[in-house]
Amino acid sequence: MAKTILLINGSPRKKGLTNSLCQIFAEKIGNLNLQDTDAKITDIIVEQIALGDFSIAHCNACDICLRKPHICPLNADDDMDALAKKMRDADAIIIGSPSYFSSVTGLVKDLIDRSRPLKMAKYELKNKYFAPIVTAGLRAGGLNSVQNSLIQYALIQGMIVIGALGHPVLMSNFPTETGQKLDLKDFRKPEEISSLARANCEALAERFWSILQ
Repeated sequence: MAKTILLINGSPRKKGLTNSLCQIFAEKIGNLNLQDTDAKITDIIVEQIALGDFSIAHCNACDICLRKPHICPLNADDDMDALAKKMRDADAIIIGSPSYFSSVTGLVKDLIDRSRPLKMAKYELKNKYFAPIVTAGLRAGGLNSVQNSLIQYALIQGMIVIGALGHPVLMSNFPTETGQKLDLKDFRKPEEISSLARANCEALAERFWSILQ
């Protein structure tokens, strides 16, 4: 039976740097599926979505989700029901976000806030595997802050955070990339992914592929 990874691009720029890293992850999973012909191996399906394609209203702190049946009244007028279903149905969730002033994007923050009912309903996302993918415009643009925010979100929801197992010295556990290169005014295009960021994405894909078997 196939397993599903929900890969969420939380950037308003659907073809930006975050999307490029998400694409590398998805392509690596696809290649791993093709390379392994063992009938016992489970195919991994990557469902990619862009949060910008969904309407998510801001949480207004009404606290109705604290009480049974733990449903947000805003769901009637936006797309949060559909997103919540995708999250519940997935075996693993990856959220990609660029750094906006050292925090997640507004799109991702709305998703985080509006997914509170999933926690209130006895942790409907518990034990799902999770990892962040983070980008920033500048090398000092707050990558770690965004990464930590997403990891903390996953832990609050009862998810299991999974990191890549690449080179123990030269690589990190989670993929990151910056638009700014080494020189002060030298910036990369979204498709100009560094070899390190690519290696981190592929190593994370390999870890998820292995764990979901």
